[in-house]
Amino acid sequence: MNGRFSFAFWLLVLLLAGGFGVRAQSSAPGQPNLQDQIMTMMMTQPRIDVDSPVVPTAEFDPPAIRPGGRAIYRVILNALEQSIQWPAGKPGFSPLKAAAGAHGQSFQAVGHTLQPRSTYLFHVTPDAEGRYTVPAFTLEAYGKPATVPAATLVVGTNVPEAYPAAALLILELSQTNLYLGEPVRARVALPGAPGGAVRALSSVQLVGDGFLSDVSSARQRIEMLPRAPGEPPGPTYLYEVTLTPITPGRQRVFAQAFAVGSPFSGTIVLSGPSTIPGGPPQSTLVDSDPLEFNVRPLPRELKPAGFTGAVGEFLVEPPVLSSALLRAGEPAQLLVKVRGSGNLARLVQPPPPPPSAEWQVLAGPNAATPPQIIQAQGFTTFSYTLIPLQSGELATPMIPFSVFNPVLELYAEVNIPSVPVRVEPGETPIDARAIAAATRAAEPSARPPALSSLASRPELTGSLTPVQQRIWFPALQLAPALGLLGLFLWDRRRRYFEAHPERRRRRRARRRRRRERRAMRR
Repeated sequence: MNGRFSFAFWLLVLLLAGGFGVRAQSSAPGQPNLQDQIMTMMMTQPRIDVDSPVVPTAEFDPPAIRPGGRAIYRVILNALEQSIQWPAGKPGFSPLKAAAGAHGQSFQAVGHTLQPRSTYLFHVTPDAEGRYTVPAFTLEAYGKPATVPAATLVVGTNVPEAYPAAALLILELSQTNLYLGEPVRARVALPGAPGGAVRALSSVQLVGDGFLSDVSSARQRIEMLPRAPGEPPGPTYLYEVTLTPITPGRQRVFAQAFAVGSPFSGTIVLSGPSTIPGGPPQSTLVDSDPLEFNVRPLPRELKPAGFTGAVGEFLVEPPVLSSALLRAGEPAQLLVKVRGSGNLARLVQPPPPPPSAEWQVLAGPNAATPPQIIQAQGFTTFSYTLIPLQSGELATPMIPFSVFNPVLELYAEVNIPSVPVRVEPGETPIDARAIAAATRAAEPSARPPALSSLASRPELTGSLTPVQQRIWFPALQLAPALGLLGLFLWDRRRRYFEAHPERRRRRRARRRRRRERRAMRR
């Protein structure tokens, strides 16, 4: 029995040897084990509670309003947001007018674990007095049913003023008629309570399509602003961020965040009397009304050379060359500083240099400066590597650079000017024509790419069906297994005849007898 299955045993050993070798190499002494470090970091993090029973809560904020007012129907579940499956349609708001608002997830420390809190908001605006009740309904969390309790909203003219209005964010844009790629400043405000208490915002998001939110440019502060026209100023938490539209057309955006009582993160500036409540932090999901803005595409006609997507008002300072005296064939660095107001942080690609018979110009990468630093300092820097191919009194080539001015609504040329320089002969001769030809060959063609004509018959492939969906693909995957099985059966047969040689001699005798019998019959 051992001889019969020895081949299969050694084959299994050879297949697993590679895996054991790699594991032993990763755990070699003297080398840090990345897997152990990741496991140690994961073990030190608090555990997320996903085992506790899901107990939904539902409420109206505030529970009583006057006709024409606004209330927020809030549902909170102690479950991960990805595990919650809502039933088809909205809850039974009829006859109330309801619109779906923000939804988000936060974590609250409960003992030594983190308990998820998923919140869903619906904005409700009743028209008439009465007592409105949203009945209980069932949804799924972690694949199990969970019942959301009923909630009641009272609407009447005799509602006392003691009920404070629901917290609502105020979203403002510096302008709502933009060009594609033109940055705009967005401000999210959370007014404080009438008593002067102010809450911070965490996990601020601007929800929508067709724009990018530059989180690195975010700023937060507290200012004294009036809650409404005619009211005295009170503390207001402000969060500002830069938006860059990337899709033309009408766009829609709204803000959502978690209002936290404490603590604050980052630098907060207090101007005026304000109160920061103490106690454990309480996180409440709040959102704003949607805001629409228009994004116009950049004009395609009369687009000058050297345009790389710069939108704004820019000014190019005189370039600085690393040395005023160069040698032919030796590289020099050219630094160009661009100032202005616009999408400076997104100018990651310098304008392409033109071909020149006297210079070989290579565009270098920009300095690794964070975007928030670029926006704060108000300039970015382009770098080029220049190699003179001739000697004499030369000038660096002028590099075309164009921007789009959204104020004037036209393109403007702010080309990088030339720099005079003296070039002495180098130690080794330079074949300028060969370098210029190689440079021209490496440049992309100015003609736009076009599709070729359709082939009259299939050449490389006769079908567009993926390979993994072909009929013969499963058989191809089974070929290695069938080969190993055949090799195993062949070795088993060979070992069997080695252990029983009389069987092989008996078979040979039978075959020889059959041949002799056929010969005698003939």
